[in-house]
Amino acid sequence: MLKSDRMLKVLITGPKTQLAATIESLHARRILHLIEHKRSAELDIGRPLEDAGKIADILVRLRALITALGIKPRPINLEAAAQVYGAGGANLDYHTLDSLTKDMQERIAQYHEQAKNLAERVAKQESELKFFEVCEKLGIEPAVFADYESVAYFLGYVDAAFTEKAVKGITKQYELTSAKENARQIIALFVPTKVKEKVQQLIQQHHFAPIEITSEGHASAQECRHELKSLKVDQQQLQEEFEQLKQEHADFLLHYEHVLRQEAEKQEVPLRFGATDNFFIVQGWVPEEQIMSLHAELRKKTDDRIHVMVDKPGRHDDVPVKLNNPKPVKPFEFLVSLYTLPKYQEIDPSFFLFLTFPIFFGFMLGDIGYGLASLLIFAFIRWKMPATKQISNILMLASFSSIIFGIIFGEIFGYEAFRGLLSREHDMVTIAGNEVHLLLAYAILFGLLHVNLGFLIGFYNELRMHGLKAAVLEKLSWILLEFSLAITGVAYVQGLAAPLYGGIALFALSLVMIYMGEGVKGLIELPSIFTNVLSYARLMALGLASIALAVVINDFAIEFFHSGNILLMMAGVLILVVGHLINLGLGILGPFLHSLRLHYVEFFSKFYKGGGKRFKPFGDYEE
Repeated sequence: MLKSDRMLKVLITGPKTQLAATIESLHARRILHLIEHKRSAELDIGRPLEDAGKIADILVRLRALITALGIKPRPINLEAAAQVYGAGGANLDYHTLDSLTKDMQERIAQYHEQAKNLAERVAKQESELKFFEVCEKLGIEPAVFADYESVAYFLGYVDAAFTEKAVKGITKQYELTSAKENARQIIALFVPTKVKEKVQQLIQQHHFAPIEITSEGHASAQECRHELKSLKVDQQQLQEEFEQLKQEHADFLLHYEHVLRQEAEKQEVPLRFGATDNFFIVQGWVPEEQIMSLHAELRKKTDDRIHVMVDKPGRHDDVPVKLNNPKPVKPFEFLVSLYTLPKYQEIDPSFFLFLTFPIFFGFMLGDIGYGLASLLIFAFIRWKMPATKQISNILMLASFSSIIFGIIFGEIFGYEAFRGLLSREHDMVTIAGNEVHLLLAYAILFGLLHVNLGFLIGFYNELRMHGLKAAVLEKLSWILLEFSLAITGVAYVQGLAAPLYGGIALFALSLVMIYMGEGVKGLIELPSIFTNVLSYARLMALGLASIALAVVINDFAIEFFHSGNILLMMAGVLILVVGHLINLGLGILGPFLHSLRLHYVEFFSKFYKGGGKRFKPFGDYEE
């Protein structure tokens, strides 16, 4: 649970006659994380298997078809594929696949050509219909827009400011017909050809937008409408045929895209192997508990003609990480991966996040009403959006923690419904003669425990990786520093001489140890231990901010309820709903981000380096 799965390095060698069988076996087991071989003077890389090019071509065509048909990834129904391609539809050979995909490409190309032609014809008909409708609106015959040698004409939209007077300023010989349409007007203007350019400049000043003068041989607008309707029916029918094509072949295409993607990886994986003229070499990492079964299966599949060597990881090996946590802890691997995966030798912090993240979140939100509301919200999100399962599970657990703390505080939507174990508004404690809010005392206590837990985990990491001396000097020295300061502080307040000098001596010793373990960098970072612990005061600050805003919302709404006016009382209900929704949103966002920060900055910095790479076995795919 606290460590990733133990890995062993394997080296597999054998004759090239057994290469395909070895690849098939490794792909089926999905437990070998490959170490990619780099070409060298002594050992070349392998070559793809013989079907690699053919599979790649078909795969490219399949993906192009999926894109062209607009097929989205979804669970595959092989029975649907079988209905279209027969009982063997889920297991076709490359030749048949090649032929089928080419035929489908031709069908889609024909559809696009037909769709393009129909769209062009519809556009022409719509343009012609617009021309007829404008002529009807202006009360003129379409035939007047013919070719003339001495007369020029303009048909289109202008703004409302255009007037006949402006045309008169250019020529007395003109014919103008106009009609209003919303904030613009449609004009048909006939002028002598010799003043065409001047008139054009005039109407351009009034944002002239021409209407295309076109004729597809129709005698009337009614005839044009009839043809346009017929064309749109053809368009709809063609679209339905396309959708039917998509529905019929979606499962088939998705299935074979998945199958050929795997086959392509198997065909091309020799490029990641080492090779000579007659032999191949594979290197990788395998979980320790699966090495024996893999060895036995490889020997069986290749008639015992390959050799498998197994070795433990070296100190400097870049070993992949396969996190191994129980189901309740599993979602918190997501938060760890957001930061960085642990190195193979490091403690996996997922379990510690599982323990403390919900506590910090609940301490800050700490309200039965808000906790229950957020629990229902994240349960709904998890149900509706399964892709958010991990983060939803985390926040559901955090919401449950908020309910528990709400019981401790006795709060429901900011109202102290009953006397809990601790009041966030009133409880104080005396420390060194000074009154301190009890929430602040608990927050600092959480900080001390959390930070020192980080040092203890860091001690274990250093012990495993660099030995006892490094672990003591780099991690226990900081705990000793805190202990010495605590003794010195208490002795000073109580006026105890011996403990005071003892605390000072331990403080000096801790400084020497920190310097020996981390050098000048460690001494420079001395103030960070205090800022890290004080940073946990945000647990109190966000908690008090949440309760303060809730109290303000409640008090404000109560004033409306006391008015006796039904409208004001309804306004009070609205204030309660909107106000508490806003406070709930802030109450979720703030505690989530600040809990995450306390782990990433204050906690992880005491033991966690990270930078591990995820275990990704050959044959394993992220859908």
